[in-house]
Amino acid sequence: MTRVLAKGLAPYAPWPVTRHAAASLRKTAREHRVGSNHTISAALVMTAFSVEAFIQTVGPEVLPDTWIAGDKPVERWRALDKLKAIGKATEIAVDYGSLPWSNIKELFQARGPARARQTG
Repeated sequence: MTRVLAKGLAPYAPWPVTRHAAASLRKTAREHRVGSNHTISAALVMTAFSVEAFIQTVGPEVLPDTWIAGDKPVERWRALDKLKAIGKATEIAVDYGSLPWSNIKELFQARGPARARQTG
C-alpha cells in the first residue's frame, strides 16, 4: 500500500463534490425504487446544496465589489436573487419562467420547508 502525505494550500470548490453526491443519490433512487423516498429527499436537498455552493463559490469571483460590501451585500441575498445577479454580471439571462432556471426555482421552493425556522 502506498501512503501519501500532502501539505499546503489549494483552492477548494465544494459544488462539484455536492453535485456528484446528489447525482449518486438520484442514481441510487432510480436503481432501488422500493423505499427510495428518503433517498430522493436527500438527493433534492443535496442538489439544492450544490446550487448554493456554486453560487457561493462563483459569486465572490464575479461580483467582487458588491459581494460583501455595502449596506446590503449580495452575499446576504436569497439564493435565487444571487444567481440572477451573477447571471447579469456574466451576461447570462436567468429567467425563472423558463428551463433550466424554472427547475432551479422549483428546487428551492421544494427545499424551502426544510430550511424553515421553527417558532414557539
